[in-house]
Amino acid sequence: MNGGATWSSWYNQPTAQFYHVSTDNQFPYRVYGGQQESGSAGIVSRGNDGQITFREWRPVGAEEYGYVAPDPLHPDIVYGGKISRFDWSTAQVQDVSPEPVRMGQYRWVRTMPVVFSPVDPHVLYLGANVVFKTLNGGGSWQTISPDLTRPTADVPASLGAFAPLDPEQGRHRGVIYTIAPSFTRPGLLWAGTDDGLIHVTHDGGRRWTDVTPAALTPWSKVSLMEASHFDTLVAYAAVNRFRLDDLHPHIYRTSDGGRTWSEVVEGIPPNEVVNAVREDPVRRGLLYAGTERSVYVSFDDGAHWQSLRLDLLGARPRGARHRPRRGDAWTLVLDPRRHHAAAPDRGGRGRRRRGKPVFVPAGARRAGSLEREHRHAAPSRRARGQKSARRGDPRLLSAPAGGGTGRARDSRSLGRADAPPCEQ
Repeated sequence: MNGGATWSSWYNQPTAQFYHVSTDNQFPYRVYGGQQESGSAGIVSRGNDGQITFREWRPVGAEEYGYVAPDPLHPDIVYGGKISRFDWSTAQVQDVSPEPVRMGQYRWVRTMPVVFSPVDPHVLYLGANVVFKTLNGGGSWQTISPDLTRPTADVPASLGAFAPLDPEQGRHRGVIYTIAPSFTRPGLLWAGTDDGLIHVTHDGGRRWTDVTPAALTPWSKVSLMEASHFDTLVAYAAVNRFRLDDLHPHIYRTSDGGRTWSEVVEGIPPNEVVNAVREDPVRRGLLYAGTERSVYVSFDDGAHWQSLRLDLLGARPRGARHRPRRGDAWTLVLDPRRHHAAAPDRGGRGRRRRGKPVFVPAGARRAGSLEREHRHAAPSRRARGQKSARRGDPRLLSAPAGGGTGRARDSRSLGRADAPPCEQ
């Protein structure tokens, strides 16, 4: 950092870029992800020595960039990449890919979706240009879809003067970039490709229907899809269009099984490319979106968004994972190397705007902020109470300790007593 004048251990430089995040069902639970140029990592959420150190940080067999999926029935077994099986008890890694030696039959990129079914923990899905399914941990695989990508696409205008240098003249076939199994119905599965297509099956892959929104042109990347936890007809898709020089946010929502789609990005700045969208599994209508620079929250199923950045660094959230057990925690995966020098976005700092709730996590405010608000709010009420006491106001005989009128505390700093759970 200073031209070699001083040196420190590389263990204090948390600069790994994670692409996806997952957690297992243990306690303390493990957090998993694939790192760019640094392999995979599995780390416990609580260390045994008073802190989480590099001793709790272990590679788990998956290659860089890849998804990591711990087995929900056997948490010491971890799958990842394209595709490996890691066993914590032996530290051995086994290649269980449906194509161990690349023969050109399937197309792969560095980040292929690996997802367990939420309704049947024996079912593991893997994406290539087709969808694979295994019931025995990769011992054998079934192909449950045809090629779901575009057969051809024109050269994008964004290539400009470099178009003649492309040996394939824009005819690059895509892959399935995201798989979203239903949380409530077996056999319901959504798939999005990196060339701008969305398909859905209701019968475990026997029949697939193209339900792509009309706005998704070739070279659009369906970065992440999410099936609703509450309604089998609802799904969400985060789309980025970098390759078309389109830096606008794109989140699509369907409420009728893919027949129609609505773009729901109001409140997200026009220069925020969206990489991820997730639905809260407990509160219906509560959504989270990760962009290239920040994270956003919606309380009305995507109709309106507001910043959830608070004091978060200007990193790039690539994914999020909710743990409904033991504390209702969300895990957010960030790329710390994407730090921006701009001042943190203060949007959503504990205020209510025209009756809309603003998300303020417990403890998000600093002590100095609380002290300032009490100095301007509660003391003034006490002063009025003391003035009334000097006049012998009998109402003060039943007033709560510390003055006030017995109503909930100041919602701006401490949260209202009647506030919904995600507002406090």
